[in-house]
Amino acid sequence: ITCFFFSSRRRHTRSSLVSWARRCVQETAYAVTDYRIFMAFYIMSYILDQVDGMAARHFNQCSKFGAMLDMLIDRSATVSLLVLLGYLKRECFGYFLSMAIIDIVSHWYQMYSSVLWGADTHKAGVKDENILVWFYYKCPGVLFLCVLGAESYSCGFYWMLNNPDIYNNI
Repeated sequence: ITCFFFSSRRRHTRSSLVSWARRCVQETAYAVTDYRIFMAFYIMSYILDQVDGMAARHFNQCSKFGAMLDMLIDRSATVSLLVLLGYLKRECFGYFLSMAIIDIVSHWYQMYSSVLWGADTHKAGVKDENILVWFYYKCPGVLFLCVLGAESYSCGFYWMLNNPDIYNNI
C-alpha cells in the first residue's frame, strides 16, 4: 500500500486524494463507539464526496479510475452502514442485506454497461438507456435528492436505534 501512495511514478490528482481521505474518514467513523461521533464522521464522508466531484470537474481531473474509485467508496460506505444496521436490529437483517445487494448489483450493472458502451462515466448515459436511469443522472438535483433521502433514512434509523427514548415511542 505504501508503494501505491508514495511511488514517484504515480501521480495523484487532487480529487483522488480527497477520495482516499474520504475513505479514511469512513474507517474512522466505524472505529469510534459514540454514535454522535460516528454520525459526524459519516456525514463528513458524504460532504467529502461532494468536494471530490467538484474538485475533479474544477481541475479537469475526471477519469475512469476516479469514477470507479468514487463508486466503490460510495458502495463501501452504504453497505457498511446497512450491515451495521442489520447487526444492531437483527430481526431486520434480511431487509438490510437485501438493500445492500440491490445497491451493489444495480451500481455495478450501471458501471459495467457504461464501460461496455464506451462511456467515460456511469453517469454519461448509454445507448437505449432506461428513462428512469436517464432521469436520475441527467436532471439536476434528482440524484442529489435520491442519495440524500436514502442516506437520511439509514442515518435516521441508526440514530433512532441509539436513542431508546425515541425508538421505544415509535
